[in-house]
Amino acid sequence: MKNNLVNDKGMTLAELLVVLAISSFIMIILTSILLTVQNQYTDQSSEAGNLFSMTYASKVITKEVRMAKNIEVSPDHTSFIINDDTAYVFHREDGLLVKNDVSFVSNIRDFYVDVIKDEFENEKFILRINTESGKGVDTEIIVRGSD
Repeated sequence: MKNNLVNDKGMTLAELLVVLAISSFIMIILTSILLTVQNQYTDQSSEAGNLFSMTYASKVITKEVRMAKNIEVSPDHTSFIINDDTAYVFHREDGLLVKNDVSFVSNIRDFYVDVIKDEFENEKFILRINTESGKGVDTEIIVRGSD
């Protein structure tokens, strides 16, 4: 006698459910890994861009200060004018550093400038820039050409 109820050509419902459950579990893990990597990439790209902008601003300001004949700093130490024609203004509420009324650097948390006399009566220009992520640049420049 032959048993007509046994058919080995397909999958049972239980086998299909097990395969579906395992596949779903693997897809959830892979999606989670992909989203984590994508978020880290986005965060690191943003931070790298902020660091580049801050470093670029520091280099440009340093170059202009070294060639300056006159530097005027505001009483609140958030803006300054070089040679009566180049103005830098920090807008704390926007986190924006503006150069001659044009956006220069964004995502700045703190900006501080000052000009003081050192022990040799040279003017020392002090610049501090910190980004939203907490990274920062501190620069001190001796301005020898000032009057």
